[in-house]
Amino acid sequence: MDTIDDLLEGLNVEESRYVFARADSSTDKEAYLGIGLSRTWLTNHGKERLNKIAAALTQDVEKLALYKFRKAVPRATDEIIDELEHRDVKIRNAAATQICDRVIGKPPQKQEISGKEGGPVTLRVVYDTKESPKE
Repeated sequence: MDTIDDLLEGLNVEESRYVFARADSSTDKEAYLGIGLSRTWLTNHGKERLNKIAAALTQDVEKLALYKFRKAVPRATDEIIDELEHRDVKIRNAAATQICDRVIGKPPQKQEISGKEGGPVTLRVVYDTKESPKE
């Protein structure tokens, strides 16, 4: 039996968009209209097959959740950008920091590691005696 990943991999972009939309909606019509497709498109692309994949997708909570998060990214981004115009300087600063951290990356944090009671760190490598180490 194919996994949900196998089923999704066999779809073109529009079919994939429909399957995710259908998994997140209550009717076929809501799904295809929501992504700008027609009933004819759905009929021509195997409505039953696509709906079966959508039904399987609803069982894969993780994939469906990731889809919903990705779908919300533009709204979340707009919200953070709008905060740059907020009258409270703390909110503006937090928004600016969030944007910079995501685009540029957070500055590296220096960490010092020491062994027992501040002494040197000792590394011990143990090989499984049943197998020889890989080179």
